[in-house]
Amino acid sequence: MRYPGYHYPCHPGHIAPPELDRISYHCWRLACLFGYKYCVPRYLELHGSIPLEFRPLIGNRIYGCDDCQLFCPWNRFAQLTREQDFQVRHQLDSSTLIELFAWSEQQFLDNTAGSAIRRIGHERCLRNIAVALGNAPTQPDIITALEVRRDGSSEMVREHIQWALEQHPK
Repeated sequence: MRYPGYHYPCHPGHIAPPELDRISYHCWRLACLFGYKYCVPRYLELHGSIPLEFRPLIGNRIYGCDDCQLFCPWNRFAQLTREQDFQVRHQLDSSTLIELFAWSEQQFLDNTAGSAIRRIGHERCLRNIAVALGNAPTQPDIITALEVRRDGSSEMVREHIQWALEQHPK
């Protein structure tokens, strides 16, 4: 059995791993049936806009490797390590989406130094967070964060912020 994290589709008759949640299962099944273009984590690293039909499927995910790491069959054998390179940095495991969305490009570069997250760059990270905030339950602080970030953002990020705002009825 192959997983979408490997970017190889499995065969339609295969059974999904039992630990997949509803969204991950949907992603896995689409990748199995239709191939690589339906691997949702792939869209988190994509250059350009995330297609509209995939934005709701992304949920609160902001970086593509998360699901692939969780569902990789080889990671079942992994042991926790004390190796410093694999430890959480800059409290990224406890930061909120709103906090991450407020980062300047320099903060992004400083806080992702030495991390694979850095390869998507600040602009795509903002795009991904905007989608995640659009998929979050409606809260005034989310709407405020989206509105504040809208001005001064790139056209691509503004497009995703606008989509996110449209997901939150006023």
